[in-house]
Amino acid sequence: MTATDHIEACSRFIDHLVERIRVNARGEGRVELESAPSGVFWLGCLAPEDAVVDNRLGERGERLDPCATGFRLLLAPDAPTSCEVTVRFAIWNRADRLSPWHKTPVTPLPFSVDLSTLRPGQTEIGEEAIARAVATASPPAPQRARVDIELRNTTDGHRELTFTLVNCGPKNPGGDADPNIYECDLEVRGLTTQPFLLDALPESFRFDRRVPAYGINGGVSVEGDSIRTVDLPAVDRGRPQYWNSASASPDLRFAELAADPVPAATRLHDALAEWGRSRWSEAALAGRAASEAWTPAMQKEATKAADDFWEEVDRIGRGLKLLTEDAEIARAFCMMNEAMALLAARRQRYDSWRPFQFGFLLANLTAVRDPDADSGTADIVWFATGGGKTETYLGLLLTAAFLDRMTGKLSGTTAWSRFPLRMLSLQQTQRFADALAAAELVRRRHELPGDQFSLGFLVGGAATPNRIPLDPKPGDADPNDDTMPARYRVLTKCPFCGADTRTEFDRRYWRLDHLCTSETCPWP
Repeated sequence: MTATDHIEACSRFIDHLVERIRVNARGEGRVELESAPSGVFWLGCLAPEDAVVDNRLGERGERLDPCATGFRLLLAPDAPTSCEVTVRFAIWNRADRLSPWHKTPVTPLPFSVDLSTLRPGQTEIGEEAIARAVATASPPAPQRARVDIELRNTTDGHRELTFTLVNCGPKNPGGDADPNIYECDLEVRGLTTQPFLLDALPESFRFDRRVPAYGINGGVSVEGDSIRTVDLPAVDRGRPQYWNSASASPDLRFAELAADPVPAATRLHDALAEWGRSRWSEAALAGRAASEAWTPAMQKEATKAADDFWEEVDRIGRGLKLLTEDAEIARAFCMMNEAMALLAARRQRYDSWRPFQFGFLLANLTAVRDPDADSGTADIVWFATGGGKTETYLGLLLTAAFLDRMTGKLSGTTAWSRFPLRMLSLQQTQRFADALAAAELVRRRHELPGDQFSLGFLVGGAATPNRIPLDPKPGDADPNDDTMPARYRVLTKCPFCGADTRTEFDRRYWRLDHLCTSETCPWP
């Protein structure tokens, strides 16, 4: 199975699960229940209007148990003067308290609406026709519903229409009827609309601010001249792709890069430049400007973004040049990849860089070699959660650390990292320690001079003791308390082998030590 086939299979399986959830949550396919449907179904369900008004939770209660569902749309200037509204729902009743609940689907009810007769404000339609349809249930059902249509003239001269299906039945119908209505759908056909524009987003070529319609207590689907309610998100955006070039992705495995990173770096740089010529050229931007109706400000912004893109390509090119011409930076880069290979072998989750990670490393190699030459650029590595941001800047950090040792810096600080959240700093400290432990093993393997790589964790005395007094006061770290060391354990796993750690108080050096519990740990 290829990677594409695997992704397609995963997507189809997820779609299958989502559809099963939707069907079960709405009650589609169920015709009989032993328990009340209000305790079983939670999608496509509308509570009585009076019950929502009386709900003590206010707006929160209305969101949890809404009485209406629908959508809001913007009419096009040449919109037809009529449309067709179709309502679908189901009701549940039982003959008596000892009988099971039975579902009665209501036959889809179409209503023709003459828009030319509407005036600003709310118009109610369909209640009598829906009541007649519901009355055919056995036994006759007390549930009721209607369609509300609200017309509003916007400040810029457009006409905004809101369609909602409302449960207007009694909240306490008596007998053995469920007051809710289920499997609710509202559809409008025959209208020509124009999209809303999201004011929260700036007017930029980067965003499509158009929204075809807004759902009310649910989603909305617009296909052709059909606008209808849906119970699931109408738009599903996956995480960004790691590689979308027509050319094959370079081999970015750590082991291969540790041997020679130049071929992969060359292919990445060439593929990026080729992609840029097809997406950021003047002709490509002109085509988008015409099809997407860009304003002059948007065109100017796009031109500036194209310049920024080519500057990034040049920065990656300078990193590639360093790898080919600077023996020390090339060796440091290879050793960093060797350390990442050791780290990956222990974690067994990945064995290669993703293209955006590798590109970021190349773009910032100049800053590692000569900080002053690249001090005018503040680079940010961004990706969705789980994309590999931490490993990216750890790779840059290890490259700098190896280069320090090669160029005569035998001890001292290579990098500082600051985290705004305490829990995030604990997690990142473990990952920093894992990477530096792998780098230390590589340093010893290649017999680089200098102190061993080390890591400081500076968070204040509330997390780790700044001192361990001989005569501790209440709240101080007590050297005579056998449980004290365990309270200050920062690294839960050994950075060298991944085994559990334990903490002990070393009275000889008067310090807290983290010790590995594994007898096969590679650290002596």
